[in-house]
Amino acid sequence: MPVRKLRLSGTIHDLQMIELGEFSAEEARAYLMGRGQLYQWQLTPETIQAILHAVEWPIPFHLNLVFEELRSVVSEGHGEPSPALVEMALERLMAHGRTHFDHWDERLAKMLDARFPQYCEMILGLACREMHGVKVETIELRLSQEVSNDRERAEMLRQLLDLLVSDGYLVRRQDVVRFRSALVRRYWREVQG
Repeated sequence: MPVRKLRLSGTIHDLQMIELGEFSAEEARAYLMGRGQLYQWQLTPETIQAILHAVEWPIPFHLNLVFEELRSVVSEGHGEPSPALVEMALERLMAHGRTHFDHWDERLAKMLDARFPQYCEMILGLACREMHGVKVETIELRLSQEVSNDRERAEMLRQLLDLLVSDGYLVRRQDVVRFRSALVRRYWREVQG
């Protein structure tokens, strides 16, 4: 959107879009096991599953955030890595999460026209409440309080959802949208929501 907003789309017409996907569950487990071995940890399957559940979107950046916070908790003498210490690490990560997650809300203001960030924040606020997301019809009902024209509202909702999906905030499964990342959802719920 920023390129389009600046009317620079024609200058990048030769670039090809490349989407870097997340690790598969097996790759993420192997990655975490390898990281654990560097510290002579015997990560249990339950601990690894707790980390994977915490991030949900297993990209290296998110796996490293949780792992490094877990490493801090362990190095402070709280015990061996465990699901309980993963939760402690998550709580600490969220307590100072602005460092790692601020860009998710700052980008909205930079990418969108003046009135759209508030609508995106509304959508994300609804989606962060439940792990499984929110129905699109619930979002439309809430948006109807702001935009009375049916056609304008439907188009705005389509554009906003397309943007939030393409920029990695949300994923859409049929008539439900939910956060792609459990970490970002938790951050949004605790700090923004």
